[in-house]
Amino acid sequence: MTKIIVITSTFPKSGEDKVPAFVRDQITNLKTQYNDLNFYVLAPSYFDKTKIEKLKEFDEIRYHYFWPRRYEKLAGRGILPALKENKLRYFLIPFFVIFQLINLIILTKKVKPDIIYAHWFTPQAITTCIVSILFNVPFVFTTHAQDVIILKKIPIFGKFIANFVVRRASAWTSDSIMTEENLKNTINITHYKKEKGLVAPMPINDTDYLNTEPDKFIQIDHDKNKYLLFIGRFAEKKGVESLLDIFKELIEENNNLFLILAGDGPLKQSYKKRIEEIGIDKNKVIFTGYVNKAQKKFLFEESDFFIAPSLVTKEGDVEGLPVVILESLYFGKVTIASYQSNATEIITDRENGFIIDPTNITESKEKIKEILKLNENEINKVKKNAKILGERFTDKHLTKKYYKHLFDPLI
Repeated sequence: MTKIIVITSTFPKSGEDKVPAFVRDQITNLKTQYNDLNFYVLAPSYFDKTKIEKLKEFDEIRYHYFWPRRYEKLAGRGILPALKENKLRYFLIPFFVIFQLINLIILTKKVKPDIIYAHWFTPQAITTCIVSILFNVPFVFTTHAQDVIILKKIPIFGKFIANFVVRRASAWTSDSIMTEENLKNTINITHYKKEKGLVAPMPINDTDYLNTEPDKFIQIDHDKNKYLLFIGRFAEKKGVESLLDIFKELIEENNNLFLILAGDGPLKQSYKKRIEEIGIDKNKVIFTGYVNKAQKKFLFEESDFFIAPSLVTKEGDVEGLPVVILESLYFGKVTIASYQSNATEIITDRENGFIIDPTNITESKEKIKEILKLNENEINKVKKNAKILGERFTDKHLTKKYYKHLFDPLI
C-alpha cells in the first residue's frame, strides 16, 4: 500500500458543506480507481456548525490554528475571499502557516508517508517542501489560479522561495494553461522543467452525477420561458454584478428570459440591492441558495443556457479554469463563458460554446442576443459539440492522468 498525505486549505466537511468539493472528489476518485493508495487528508478547521462526515476513501485530520475557535475563518471557501471580507484576518496568516507546518510534521512522523501531495502553492507547497526535506519524503503539488503570483509581492525572498519549491518538487499539475504560465513566469527559467509539469483541470465527478437522481427543488416552466443559469460562489471574481447589468439589457427585448443564481456568499445582499437599483423585476431573478449535487444536476438538465461571467478583480484575484464550466459542457449545455475564466483554453467560440467579455456590457449583450436567436439545429450542434468536449474532463479520464504524472513515477 502507498501512503499519501494530502494537504489542502479548502476541503468540505461533508457532502452538504458549501465549501468547494473538487479536492475531495479528486481523492475519492483516485482511491476508487487505485485501491492500493491510502490517503490522509490534512486540512484546517473553519468555524461553522457543519459536522465532519467520515468516508472510507480517506482519513481526514483537521488542525486548529487560533483560539477562540470562532475566529478560525481564514480557510473554508478560500483564503483570498476571507481576507477581503475582513482585513483583520491578515493577522491570522502567521498562525495558519505555523500550525499547518507543525501539524504536517506531526502527521508525517505518525503516518510515515511515501508521498506528500499539496493543493495550492501558497502556503501548502511551501510547508510541504520543508517537511519533505526534514523527513526525506518526495512531494508533488497542484497549483490553482493565481496562488503562486502572491510570492511576487514578497521582495527578494518570494522568488527565492518559489524557485526552491519548484526545484525540490518531484512533479506538479496546473489547473489551466494560464496557471502554468504564472508558475513559469514567477521562477527563474533555468529551474522550470517542462516534463515535471502537467496542465490538467480538476475533474468532473461524473460517477457521482450518474448515481444521483435530480432534485426538482424549484419550478421551471419550459413552455413559456427560457432560463439562463449561473452556479457559483457569490464573490467578486465570479462577475455576477456584470451579469446583472447584462441581464437588465437582455430582458428589455426578451421578456420570457429568467436568470437563476445558484449559490451563496457574502455578496448576496449586494446583488439584491443591485437588482433593485437598475430596475430588474425581482421575480425575473431566482436565488436558489447553495445547491447540492442533486439540485445542481436538475439545474443543468433543465436550464437553457449556462453562463460563467468570471473576471479579474482589482486585487488580481481570478479563476483558474472553473470546474462548473466543465460540468456545463459535460451536460451538453449552451455554455457562455468569459475570456477571464480561461475558458478559451478549451472552448472554440461558436463551435462548442461562446466567449464573452463581461466588462463590456454592450458587446456581451449583443452576443447573447445572437445566441438567443439561434434556431434549433444550430443550438443542437453546439450542444452536441459541448458534450463531446465535456467528456474529456470526467474523473474517468483525468484521474488516470493525475496518477501517472504525480504518483506512478514515485511508487
